[in-house]
Amino acid sequence: MKTRQQGLNLIELMVTLAVLAVLFGIGLPKFNSTILNNRSTALANELITAANFARSEAVKRGVCVDLCASEDGKTCSGKWTDGWIVRLVDDKKEVLRIWDPPRKGAVILLDGNAGGGLRFAPLGDLAVFDANNPTTCSTRASNPAVITSYFDKCQGRQARKINIAVSGRISVNRVECP
Repeated sequence: MKTRQQGLNLIELMVTLAVLAVLFGIGLPKFNSTILNNRSTALANELITAANFARSEAVKRGVCVDLCASEDGKTCSGKWTDGWIVRLVDDKKEVLRIWDPPRKGAVILLDGNAGGGLRFAPLGDLAVFDANNPTTCSTRASNPAVITSYFDKCQGRQARKINIAVSGRISVNRVECP
């Protein structure tokens, strides 16, 4: 009785490895792109959550509330990639919530009224953020605030633009990477 050997010969093994190499070569860049896109979405969602929290606290408490970058978790200082806080606009400047720094490679750009941060008035609308006068919010913002967020090596429409209207309404759009 003959026993038959089972397994792969060298040619079958080489063909299998070649096919796997081609699949990885095609699939890996797409997978990296998907990961980067998901990270951009998560970063934008964290910023939107913070803005919604700040706005709701302003309305609930009937006071002004800031959303600002913070390197120490107590004051409005540093860069947005250091993390951010939501705090009351009063003499005590009580911090309501702290967000940790985003993943390495994050880019957060603010323009409009959001240069130093966002300030929500008691009715939920935007007030002018004034670092030199941190206890008042009597001046209503005249322009919407825009936050653009993405990660290094961003490609195509992986960046997110968060628009905060003067009324406080928040929306987000996918935009081309800078």
